[in-house]
Amino acid sequence: METVLTCTVFGAFIVLSYTLGLRNGQKIVKQEEIEIPNPVKAVKQSIELKKETEILNEYQKLFDNIDNYNAPGYEQKDVKINE
Repeated sequence: METVLTCTVFGAFIVLSYTLGLRNGQKIVKQEEIEIPNPVKAVKQSIELKKETEILNEYQKLFDNIDNYNAPGYEQKDVKINE
């Protein structure tokens, strides 16, 4: 079982390395700058995007409440906007 897992992990690593090598090789041929991805920036951007999406969803609920307004408020949704 360990052998199969090890072969799978190394196989995935080999394929990833090969594709990154092809991409970087094409950039060298075209004399373009090679960008090294920064995982810390990617995670921060992902977290910010998630927060922005949550805020936009809450505002959308607010606008839906305005559109669906009726006197008793049966179809209203709870909105929590914390900025």
